[in-house]
This record gives sequence, C-alpha cells and structure tokens, in this order.
Amino acid sequence: APALPEWYARQLQQIDDNLELPGALPEALARQDRKQSLNPQDFADLETTTWRLGGRYALTPAWSAEMELTERENDGDGYQSAPNTTEMRVTSANPRLVGRFERPAGTATLTLGFDATDSEYLLDIPEFFFQTDFRQEQRDSYAQLVYPLTETVQVSGGARRSEVDDDNRGSDMQNGDGATVTTASIAWQFHPEMRVLLRRDEVLRYPNVDENGFTLPGVAFLEPQTGVSWEGGLEWFDPRFNGRAMLFDLELDDEILYDPSALGSLAEFGIFGANINLDSSRRRGALLEWRWQALQRLGLGGSYTWTDAEITAGTFDGNEVPYVAEHVGALNATWDFGAGFSAFAEYAWNGSRYALGDDANAYDRVESEGVLN
Repeated sequence: APALPEWYARQLQQIDDNLELPGALPEALARQDRKQSLNPQDFADLETTTWRLGGRYALTPAWSAEMELTERENDGDGYQSAPNTTEMRVTSANPRLVGRFERPAGTATLTLGFDATDSEYLLDIPEFFFQTDFRQEQRDSYAQLVYPLTETVQVSGGARRSEVDDDNRGSDMQNGDGATVTTASIAWQFHPEMRVLLRRDEVLRYPNVDENGFTLPGVAFLEPQTGVSWEGGLEWFDPRFNGRAMLFDLELDDEILYDPSALGSLAEFGIFGANINLDSSRRRGALLEWRWQALQRLGLGGSYTWTDAEITAGTFDGNEVPYVAEHVGALNATWDFGAGFSAFAEYAWNGSRYALGDDANAYDRVESEGVLN
C-alpha cells in the first residue's frame, strides 16, 4: 500500500490583546515620573487568529515532499488622537523537496523550496480622512546543500531568489523589486560535545505592507533592507552545561525602522512618526549564551551581548546607531514541577542608548533599564 502523508503541524491560535498606550513624554516629565502619561485615553485592541498546517510525504527512500500552509489575520481598533481601525491578513504556502543521501563521511541533505506570501493591510482614520490600502506579493525560490566533508567537518551553501510586488491601492501606485542572496558556512566538530563554526549570510528584507503604509510624505515605497552578516565562534553541547560564544559583524544598507520623531503623513494632526530607511550602518560585537542544569528540576541560563553600532554613511556618519545598547544581558531560571508544569523567571537588562530617532546623538542617552518577567 502507498505511504500516507504525515501531518506534523496542526495549529490554531487566537490572541486578544487589549493595550493601553501611554505615548511619549517630554524628557523633563520622564525624569520626574516615567510612569505618567499625557494620553491616558489612547488604546489599541487587536485580535489575532493564526492557523498552520504542515505535512510530509515520502516520495522515495531518499526524497520527501514537505508543505506548510499558514494564515494570520489581525483585526484591530484603537484610539491615538482619533478612533482608528486596522485589518491585516498574511497567507503563505511553503512547499519544498528534501533529499538525504549517504556519503562516505555522513549524510548530505539537499533542500529545494519555494515560498509564496500574500499580504493585505488597511488602516482607516475617518476623523482625519486618512486611509492606507496596501497589498504585497512575495515569491522566493531557494536551494541549500549541507555536505559532510569528513566525519568532523561539515559545509553548507545556499542561494535564494526573491521577487516582490507592492500595490498601493489607495493611490493606484505599484512597485516591483527583486534580488538574489547567498549563504555559506563551515563547522568543525573537534570534540564530541564541541564545535567551531564560521558563517556568512547576505541579508534581504522587504518592507512589510504595514510599514509601506506609514511612510514619510513623498515616499511611496520603502527600499528593501540589505546587508552582509558574518559570525563565528564556539558551541558546546554538554547535556548539563551548554551554550555558545560568538563574534559577529553585520553591515546594513537601508535598514527599515520606525522613527517616532519623523514628520509623517499625520504630522498636521499632531501625530508624529513614520517608517524610514536608515543610512548604512555596522554592528560588531560578541555574544555569550549559556544554559546550566544545576539540579534535576532547576535550570539556570543567561546571555550577554556587547555591540559596537555605528552609522557609516550620510549626514550622521560616525555616530552611534540610535536605540542600540552597547551592553545587553539576561539571567533566567526554570523550575520543573513535573506533569508538564514549570515556573520561569527572567531579568533582562539593557544598557544606556540614544533615543530612537536621535541619529544626531544630540540628546542625553536613555538610561539603562531592567525588566523582570
């Protein structure tokens, strides 16, 4: 009898967020009491429904076909200076072929895939006669090979071709773009529980439909974010104590971010902020992550990241990238009660940094802060 498909992912999730939005504070009031708000009436209610279905079918002993279908739908209403509603739907299909072949040094894996994503976004603020209506189609084709050179050395390489079409249905404007990015890595497992690795990735991120829907006046579509990432270091896999220590270097062009001080499309109504493309920047640093099973039921973990982030082009060449802290760390603990129940606590800390939008580094730094979860 022919083999039946194996359904490995069936998921339905619904989240209802009811958020109060305190808004921004002048620096003097923030230093006086950062918990106060000048906009106590502002809020955002968002309902998110997500479903996901995935399956796998064995075509031959070496080849299998896999497929994932996903849809996420957001419906929101809120008040930020005026009543508003939002609607967003993202659907995706991700078929791929996976081949596994025995080689003298181990198993080689070849993946051939195609990703199709359709997105729609609508923002309506009737009181300001403001509406955005965007649609986006993205199609990606990719291939990746993971190959064992020896019993301890493994290499991988891949390429992705991505095409995107944006449609601003409110202003009847269209935009298309495309790019090819590659990835490559090598890893040497010099010990049964330790390995060193080096990886290079080319970065490509298109603006989402909601990001394109809230830009500066005169900017119909944001540029895609591109760059090159290098990382290398050590990983260890001891069952009781595992982690990694890495060095990284990331160069970005046209980084996409939200600038809360920008004179966006609603500035005339006293609402500031817009999605923008930042000038070129670079982030270099080091990362340490660890996990220790201290007792049978108690697990401890932590992380620390040091980052040197600098704008490398444009008017603010040489300045620090705003809202990127030089020092970031976290400590956490997990207690396992058994029967599927556990307790988790974490303290996350961000060092001081310049405020988002302060590309000129002209104002005092935002003070360091810690959050207990």
